[in-house]
Amino acid sequence: MPYFTKKFSFICISGKCAFSLSFFTYRQIPRPNIDLLKSMKPVILSTFLFCLAHLAAAQILNVEKSRLEADTSKRFIGNVNVGFNLNNRGAIAERSITYLGITANSNTAYLSKANMYSLINFFNYISNDGNAFISSGYSHFRINYLHERRLSYENYVQYQYDRPRGLSFRRLVGAGIRYRVTKNDKISVFAGTGIFFEQERWTSSNVEIGVRQADLFKTNNYLSARYEARKNLQFNTIVYYQAGPDNNAGLFRQRVSGELNVNVKITNNIGFATSFTSTYENHPIIPVRKFIFALTHGIAINF
Repeated sequence: MPYFTKKFSFICISGKCAFSLSFFTYRQIPRPNIDLLKSMKPVILSTFLFCLAHLAAAQILNVEKSRLEADTSKRFIGNVNVGFNLNNRGAIAERSITYLGITANSNTAYLSKANMYSLINFFNYISNDGNAFISSGYSHFRINYLHERRLSYENYVQYQYDRPRGLSFRRLVGAGIRYRVTKNDKISVFAGTGIFFEQERWTSSNVEIGVRQADLFKTNNYLSARYEARKNLQFNTIVYYQAGPDNNAGLFRQRVSGELNVNVKITNNIGFATSFTSTYENHPIIPVRKFIFALTHGIAINF
């Protein structure tokens, strides 16, 4: 029986990437061996469970995603993903090294007649022999008042940490306005602006730098868009620009971050999700990499 095949996959978790690509091929194959397929059931099931255990989550905060994907016919929307990995695949024969990885994230929202309440959480932990080399997370709560109107208002609070990079904590509280540029069944565009107070504490491995803390007022500006190419294919993107003066350091600190999501729906509750996020800061509080990014691909379970 002739058939065509095509394969494309890209996975990037905690900075380790794997890529594979094969082109269309035409083959003549015999009828399937039923006994062989039955014997492979455990392998197929194990592979599926392995994929579920590696649901990827971006490390850069995206508070707009729940609103871009909101189904206004529902009162409560969201998704929850949990991943777990444990292995001892070290390269040293004389010593066993145990690697532990845990990733969990939730993106939920409640829509009342007037307001929208969003709660977003993320946790990522990877260690070897109990020593964490990735430990990051955040929690963000936001209220969007009069969210169905063209001009609406919002308040938010956030707590975030990224200890291996040196961020002991980042906490902020802010408010702003949100304007609906356009919205229909295919496309929606929103713009927002506001101000927030941010407190960051960083710890450097360089003893001469030590611990530094910055208490700053910044403007928060963003542009978000959603495009539904087909019933089962959706794109959405968000770009943020945050900036403010640091009088103690004599600097004007700026941060630009963005996210692009591609969602392919398989059923009403299950689909594939690919996301690319990035952040650039012109003057980090301590000397760290100015540009960071994350590319993730996984299974999305929505409700």
